[in-house]
Amino acid sequence: MKLRRVALATILTVLVAAPVTPAAAAQRTLVVDDDQQQCPNADYTSINAAIAAASTGDTIRVCPGLYDETVVVNKASLALRGSTHGSSTEPCLRGDSATNPTLDSVINGGVRLEANRVSLEGFTVQGRPPDPLLLSSGGIATSAAFSGYSVRLNVIQDNPDGINLNSSGASTTVVDHNCIRRNNLGGEGEAGIFAEQGLLSNARIEANTFTGHGFASMFLGYGLAAFPVITAPSLDLIVTGNLSVDDGIGGIIVSNVKRVAISNNKLVRTGNAIAVYTPASEVLVSGNQVEDSLFSGIRVDGNPFGCCSYPTGPTSIAVADNTVKRAGTAAPQDGILLNRTSHSTVVDNRIEGGNRDGIDVRDSTEILVVDNQADSNARDGIRNRGTSAGNNFKDNHMHGNAEHDAHDENRTLNTWTDNICTTDFPAGTICRP
Repeated sequence: MKLRRVALATILTVLVAAPVTPAAAAQRTLVVDDDQQQCPNADYTSINAAIAAASTGDTIRVCPGLYDETVVVNKASLALRGSTHGSSTEPCLRGDSATNPTLDSVINGGVRLEANRVSLEGFTVQGRPPDPLLLSSGGIATSAAFSGYSVRLNVIQDNPDGINLNSSGASTTVVDHNCIRRNNLGGEGEAGIFAEQGLLSNARIEANTFTGHGFASMFLGYGLAAFPVITAPSLDLIVTGNLSVDDGIGGIIVSNVKRVAISNNKLVRTGNAIAVYTPASEVLVSGNQVEDSLFSGIRVDGNPFGCCSYPTGPTSIAVADNTVKRAGTAAPQDGILLNRTSHSTVVDNRIEGGNRDGIDVRDSTEILVVDNQADSNARDGIRNRGTSAGNNFKDNHMHGNAEHDAHDENRTLNTWTDNICTTDFPAGTICRP
């Protein structure tokens, strides 16, 4: 009994002496309504005022209305929730309005996300004015000093660019299920998503709908304003499940990147639908569906501007299991083009009805082209041209192409094995009937 009393006294002494940790502050929901019509009991009429009053981890619910302010989110783990519901594919492509102040949460002026783990969901973001001091004036702009952003279920329209996407990469940033359209204000950027070279890493861009841009759905890398200065690459990007329709001279463009997957996207009536520009390495282009591209369907290019070559072109690129139909509707271009590229693979793709070659390997080395089908193209099914040497073409099927099913300008410097086709150049040296 005495022992128990001593033990109990010891425990009580420890508990009394131990510091008391204060309870974590309860996370709050702050409500904003510009005119207090939809939410009469709202705490604030301005989004920025609510942010100023918020603490880390709070939620800010923004009721329908017109918010004429540039919203700056500079506190970690804030969640902004709006009322816009126009981000799904069909309303986005139809051009349905998302600016009804009785239904939608409309921000006129742009949004800047400048803290870790911030989320923005359910807003219409439009009308950010062009800034001549910035390379990209995105309707939504994320700071490269932070990461873990979530941007989803928004309508982003009528800005110079849709999203200026940057991240330190410490936590994954996700941009998903947004309607991104007509971001051409001022003729400045004209891209749905823009990311300057080296300022974006560990990001996933998924299941968004893009339409109506003058330049591209996405431009992730260096732009002409930076060229020819090349910095550190953007890293660890996933671009998957997006839809791009009638979206400028480029669909998905990446340059100065490493470890990138572009997969299962659909692109209809874009320029160069998918483009991988040097410097680039460890890029997978897989499972995409390309239809009626104005220029090339898939373009891997070490001389993207047609003027200036880098010491090395793209390398370790895999183009696999894509379907490309009717490439080059605006000018004779190829279904899949590899130019000034090395140590890369083109496998199990289906290309048909293009306005030049199904697959064009130009001035490239150590390329494996295997198990592709290239039919009914306006020139050749597969063409190896220029200084291309050391390439291996195996088990491809080519039929009904206008000039030749298979064509090699340097036949003795490349290997062709078990290719099924009818017409070839040099005659009788490639096709196995």
